[in-house]
Amino acid sequence: MQVKERAVELAKAMENEDGVMGAVKAFFKHLPRKKPEPEIERAVLLRKNAKSVEPSSPLPLPPKKPTFSCPVCIGLLVEEMSTKCGHIFCKSCIKTTIAAQGKCPTYWRKITFKDSIRIYLRATN
Repeated sequence: MQVKERAVELAKAMENEDGVMGAVKAFFKHLPRKKPEPEIERAVLLRKNAKSVEPSSPLPLPPKKPTFSCPVCIGLLVEEMSTKCGHIFCKSCIKTTIAAQGKCPTYWRKITFKDSIRIYLRATN
């Protein structure tokens, strides 16, 4: 019965931890430690000092290049244009939208095609 009570105590202590690592850290934080036996302690020290023969963990993949999509056509930007309110669209998409509505498709402010400028984003080409 004492084991079950201790398990419930530990579970409550770990309840608010975020993620697996948080729960593991909380478990060891709340787990009462016994003084290690000298032989076990020596084995742990030897293991720490020995060179690892295990293969190292794989290197993380390099971050992907950012890609930008046009909110009008939902495709990758082609000839990127920025409105005066800072929103970015394909040249043909913003031209067509302004001709039809006279407004920024995102901000709904009145703009003209002359209010937009050509920009160059490295990641899109």
